[in-house]
Amino acid sequence: MPAIEEAIRLATAAMVRVAQQHGEARTAVVLEAAESYASGPLMAAYTAALKAEAVLSGLEAELREQGMRDGAGSGAHRASLAIGELRRNVRAQASMPHDRGPAQRFLTAIMNDPAAELGLD
Repeated sequence: MPAIEEAIRLATAAMVRVAQQHGEARTAVVLEAAESYASGPLMAAYTAALKAEAVLSGLEAELREQGMRDGAGSGAHRASLAIGELRRNVRAQASMPHDRGPAQRFLTAIMNDPAAELGLD
């Protein structure tokens, strides 16, 4: 019986090692896909959004400076405050809840295809 128990213990240890290696490989694939998505589509989307916001931000800054020269009650000062509020409202309205769907589809797909890509689908 001790030989059988030892064989079972060794087989169990081997199964645990294989499961750990599988988990580590899966983690590496997931992190690689996340880095690719972050440096590609996510960076492009943030850059486009920030470029668009920079237009209003620049207008707000110019009007704020003009308002500082003209006085706190000037039209330029009021306009800079209104544009700042407009930017804050747009950010609040454009917020999105977490979307777990693409993540769930990706995590399912990599079980059969390690080259699966993370995306919006």
